Parts: sequence; structure tokens; C-alpha cells
Amino acid sequence: MMSEKQLDRLLVLAHEAGAGPEMGFEPHEDPVSVMKANVRLMRVVEVVARTTGMTESEVLMEVFDKLRKGW
Repeated sequence: MMSEKQLDRLLVLAHEAGAGPEMGFEPHEDPVSVMKANVRLMRVVEVVARTTGMTESEVLMEVFDKLRKGW
């Protein structure tokens, strides 16, 4: 299970990558910044998955569920 701190960090990174509550990706910055934010997000997802025993998909699903519910 992922900690609240890990989840909050992932939510911030997902938002930076353009994810919104409606789950559409609407880049609010230039494409290079969005791409870098996506890379940061996936690096943290990998670490959280490794440390919690969850799969990367499970980590992302938890993040996106939280976004959908209104973070």
C-alpha cells in the first residue's frame, strides 16, 4: 500500500504532466515541460511500485482514481 505522502507526490507530478480531474490531458505548458513532467512521474511511479510491492499499473490507477474523485 502506498503512503499518503507518496500519493500526494504522484498527484502533483500527474498534475504537472497535464492530468486533470476529468482525466483529459491538457498540457498547460510547452510540450518539452510536459514531457519532462511525464518522465518525472514515471520515475517516481517506478520507485513507489518497487518499495510498496505494487505494480506500476496499480500505482497509476490509484493516482488516477484520486484525481477523478477530485484531488
